[in-house]
Amino acid sequence: MHQNHCCHNWSWNVSYLFMNHDSWRVLRDVGILAAKTLYDAEIRDFLILEASDRIGGRIHKTQFGGYTVELGANWAYDGGPMSSPSWTIAKQLKLKSCFSDFRNLSSNVYKQGGGLYPKLEADAALKSSEAMFNLVVNLSKTLSSKVGKEEDISILASQRLYKKVPKTPLEMVLDYFLYDYEDAEPPRLTSLKNAIPRNEFEDFGDNQHFLADPRGFESIVHHIAKGFLSHKLQIIQDSRLKLNKNLENELPGSNILYVTITDEESRRIEQQSDKETEVEIMEVLRKLFGENIPKPESLLVPRWFSNKFFKGCFSNWPAGYTENRYEKLKEPVGPIYFTGEHTNAKYLGCTDGAYLAGIETANDLIRKLH
Repeated sequence: MHQNHCCHNWSWNVSYLFMNHDSWRVLRDVGILAAKTLYDAEIRDFLILEASDRIGGRIHKTQFGGYTVELGANWAYDGGPMSSPSWTIAKQLKLKSCFSDFRNLSSNVYKQGGGLYPKLEADAALKSSEAMFNLVVNLSKTLSSKVGKEEDISILASQRLYKKVPKTPLEMVLDYFLYDYEDAEPPRLTSLKNAIPRNEFEDFGDNQHFLADPRGFESIVHHIAKGFLSHKLQIIQDSRLKLNKNLENELPGSNILYVTITDEESRRIEQQSDKETEVEIMEVLRKLFGENIPKPESLLVPRWFSNKFFKGCFSNWPAGYTENRYEKLKEPVGPIYFTGEHTNAKYLGCTDGAYLAGIETANDLIRKLH
């Protein structure tokens, strides 16, 4: 199981939940959902310990240039046959969001040396990339449906089977958008059978909403916690949980550029200074938009790989990672239970996967106790 290293991120919940019921039982990751599920089953003798001074794990906001920005989870989805738990709660809380409209993608593809690709050329390349993606989806479904199950291959291997490996800079950047941007690792590493099709889009829809509320994506986790932990005036005051109690004032919008890097490039960026990173960013932006653009007032570089609590931003199944290995990964070790988006095979790497994993693991524990 890979831990991805990137600036674009979804969620894990890092916490420990202790129960005193015949023996100690520990649940790691997605502790709030696991605790709520135990609470709903009338198991109330537990203690939640967070590795940091807040709940939410990789659902994490910070202040940047006077504004609230997300270091972790950003998007919620709708438009599919099933309801996304995170988007359902976001609507209940009336969290401010921006619809991410990718329909005009071909009009916004820049050349490496500056300037846009002609729309007709970009349109043709995009249609070809999307057609290839559909072939990859169908191949994944075919391999997964065969009796005895065919061996897994990488996404790149599937492209090679169809002799459709991206070659030109335009084809490569569109390929990056379709794969690396979603998986945070390149097609040569990513499992075809376990990453494709995109189950979160198939089930919850591909209408992507970028949450941009001063309360942060973490307010979804706080909302869940307030459903079963003691609180007063919207502040959790339960002795079983330590919360970050800093609240920010709402401020108007700002001009903030969001940059995504993945794989080895993200590790390299983490190891250099912010000043060196700023120089690299400005070099690219000046090629695209001219020499006279201003320097940034502030720069924020999340360092997920070097963070001792996370060691990466979310999980991604490598090619050849089997169901048997996955089951062993999530197996309890004695009285210790593990949970998180990495233990949800269908929605790995997603906030909704973390949400559902916490419930599933708690239910496993409840069945064991009964």
